[in-house]
Amino acid sequence: MDLKRIEAILFDVDGVLTDGRIYYDESGNEWKAFHVRDGLIIKRMSDMGFRFGAITGRSSRLVERRMKELGVEFLVQKCMNKKSALMKFAADYDVAFDHIAYVGDDLIDLPAMALAGVAACPADADEEVKKRSDLVLEQRGGQGVVRELGERILKDRGRWEEFMNQFDRAVEKTEE
Repeated sequence: MDLKRIEAILFDVDGVLTDGRIYYDESGNEWKAFHVRDGLIIKRMSDMGFRFGAITGRSSRLVERRMKELGVEFLVQKCMNKKSALMKFAADYDVAFDHIAYVGDDLIDLPAMALAGVAACPADADEEVKKRSDLVLEQRGGQGVVRELGERILKDRGRWEEFMNQFDRAVEKTEE
């Protein structure tokens, strides 16, 4: 597993960016909870030149809205063939498979995970997914999984200081 090569992170939504549960109210409205730490790393790493994409088996306006807020341009919903979606991402953005990390939590993610350079999963992923992952993260789905992976990539690539400098500059400005 070589995190130093990673240029792009693709991820499932339910079970990775969320805790995997689907909430409905009596009116039929759907609810999802996204962790702000995932959002921060996605936005800031995007500013540093990394690419992100979401591939999900379900379709939700909430997911579309969240990805738009984060500037994630590559979003494939109602996708039952995540490997094909990963292949499209690689072709569209000219990124080699071994430069892509894919984060999934369930069996439907396995073909895409097998193609990616690094296959990662949350701590509460399906057991078969854990067995086939290069990296089982410490965080559970919906608790900052993408954040954890992003931090590891930045540190392995020697870009953690660059990332942190964004915040140090902001602190300096408030102290002036």
